[in-house]
Amino acid sequence: ALFSEDTKNLESYALEWLPYHLIRGELFNEAVDALMNDSSLILRTVRFGIYLGTQITISMIKAFEDGISSNPVTKESDYESPMLSLASKMRDNFKEYINSVQLEKTGRIEIGHALISVGVLLRKFSRWTASLDFFTDAMDVFQSIGYGDDSPDVIQTRKHIDSCTLPLIMIFPQDSPTKLRLKNVDAILQGSTNKEYVSLELSSHPGYAIVRLSDKCDEYLQLPYSYSYCYIGLGLKESALMAQYSNQLIQIEPDGYHICCGAGVVHEGMHVSMRSNISYNNEKNEPRLDLRNKLHESSFFRIQPDGSICPSIAPHLCLGISPYPGIFLVSKYSKNQAVFKFFLENHKRDGSMNVNSSTVEQASKRLCVEHELKLELSSHPGMGVVPIFHNLIRRGAQRGCHLGLGPSKDALLASFDRKHGIEILGTYKGMFLSSPYLGGEKKSKAGAVVCLTNAGPDWCNREFTFNKNGTISPRTALHLVIGFQVPGIYK
Repeated sequence: ALFSEDTKNLESYALEWLPYHLIRGELFNEAVDALMNDSSLILRTVRFGIYLGTQITISMIKAFEDGISSNPVTKESDYESPMLSLASKMRDNFKEYINSVQLEKTGRIEIGHALISVGVLLRKFSRWTASLDFFTDAMDVFQSIGYGDDSPDVIQTRKHIDSCTLPLIMIFPQDSPTKLRLKNVDAILQGSTNKEYVSLELSSHPGYAIVRLSDKCDEYLQLPYSYSYCYIGLGLKESALMAQYSNQLIQIEPDGYHICCGAGVVHEGMHVSMRSNISYNNEKNEPRLDLRNKLHESSFFRIQPDGSICPSIAPHLCLGISPYPGIFLVSKYSKNQAVFKFFLENHKRDGSMNVNSSTVEQASKRLCVEHELKLELSSHPGMGVVPIFHNLIRRGAQRGCHLGLGPSKDALLASFDRKHGIEILGTYKGMFLSSPYLGGEKKSKAGAVVCLTNAGPDWCNREFTFNKNGTISPRTALHLVIGFQVPGIYK
């Protein structure tokens, strides 16, 4: 009996403390195995309760991330973080509890709070899309209990959901009402002499800051140069980028990245990103001097005494916040998917909802060819796909325009071109719904921006297919759909 009790105590101790010891001993691979162990994950919630067991697991994940980042020898790239995989396992477990067990109301509330805790963890590490999925799951749980809009849990969950909207930071005219202003402007300007990193928190948007839109940077690999980059947007101040200002460069921590105008284009309506230093592939393929100058000049900014930021070569412009949430590729299972009203209504009416996907696509193409399709949404009532700016961005022969989730009255009209893809009509005729490639491989990835462009297939993917539920997927990435960082109708 004594041995049995000792065994139970040892198991309990291991559930609560083993991963910490492995992390402290720098046995990171073993720590990942311990964290990812299904039995331990389930036993932790059984022994300590759903919410407390989740909090213990979250604390272990934080300890792992801190251990990797603080180790002077280990590179983060040497180990794949278990965060997303572990979060996915917890999410599946929560769903299984709800579906297979007749939980009391208190148990469902506990699951809702646990989902929020995981979402907050993911948000802290800039995994915004995954974070949003957890918050919308929590909203489903609270609404299934019967909580109304005035419930504190519902109110708080909506705030968490809103925190993940992340409108893009873009280039605007100086008199724009969306102009952003830095809060710690004096400290940032002084940092040009003492080399200190300062939070890019905003006074123009209290409680918010400039944040990165992804936990990992993507690669731009095109001859004759390459670099890594990440879009930036408006997010909670807890996730603020840290920066120092020197020689007109807003340098981001860690070293090697700085804020710049996208693709080297300083133009109203262009997005702003954080970018690494540019690598030139070889001397033979070096770009023209004027192109090199444009790429470098797009990284120079002047920070004004009021905290506003303007491109050094275009003082009549400034950094501002997009008035509409951007459009991205998301998981086909995400609640943030865009369901197009025209497709869904016609599929239901002509019965193509009950046929195979090939027939659905043919029917959708026929509808697009025979009719002007308004890009209005049933997933987001009263909303549609709209241009964020009416003026096109020009870069040589290429033209482009960022898209957003806006009023349905402004929704774009489109038709399906059998050879080229989904073409936009009217003012934007000749422009196609497109998603730029991320990285060296010509593949669509979750998180990629969806925009309008006349660029060819070497630069972006504009081959899309239609799904019977009213969504649109890249033909080469059917696990993704067009969506937003704004959830659709709650169940």
